[in-house]
Amino acid sequence: MKKLLIVFIIAGIGVACSDSVPCRDGLEKRPMYGKVQKCKQQVEQDNQFIEVSANQYGSREKASEAMVRFAWKHYAEGNLEASMERFNQGWLLDSLNYEVYIGFANILSDRGEFEEALPYAEKSVKLNPESSDNWQFLGATAETLYFQTKDEEYLSRSIEYLRKSISIDPENAMSYSILTEVYNLSNQNDSARKYMEIADRLNPELISQELRQKIME
Repeated sequence: MKKLLIVFIIAGIGVACSDSVPCRDGLEKRPMYGKVQKCKQQVEQDNQFIEVSANQYGSREKASEAMVRFAWKHYAEGNLEASMERFNQGWLLDSLNYEVYIGFANILSDRGEFEEALPYAEKSVKLNPESSDNWQFLGATAETLYFQTKDEEYLSRSIEYLRKSISIDPENAMSYSILTEVYNLSNQNDSARKYMEIADRLNPELISQELRQKIME
């Protein structure tokens, strides 16, 4: 009887703690709602949204895909706030939807938060390792972090990610272009010339004249 009473007391404490969580505004502006515990009213609203959306689209997964489509539409229009809100809804419905994480990474990158963007880009390729474009984005993010930190480890990681991108899609011209730049930054101009030639064959407008001159020096 004492053990049962203790269980009820502990459960009661848990409920009290949950009910006492304050409702915070603006959680939808950060990926995964800022990774903070929501208040009771917000949790109830989330559960209602999940139920209604799943019924409307046939499943949570399909509803998540729909939210992601809305998110990319807002993103293309330059409305990052609305886009983040929709990506968060997509994540709430299906946390294994890889597009949600690449969406988070894109928005954070556009805000200049590259270090924060990298883990989301990594999560995206972990969930969908066969996407050449996702590996390309990851490589470009690592390159940008090199510019910010001058840590050459980011150049090595960028090369690794971009080579993975072109191994999946040998016609991904942008990956060859970025790889050309990264090899130049790494003082490996033999490799830079090699990938510049491939990039030129696929799309001769991607490599800037300034970069060409640096490589040919």
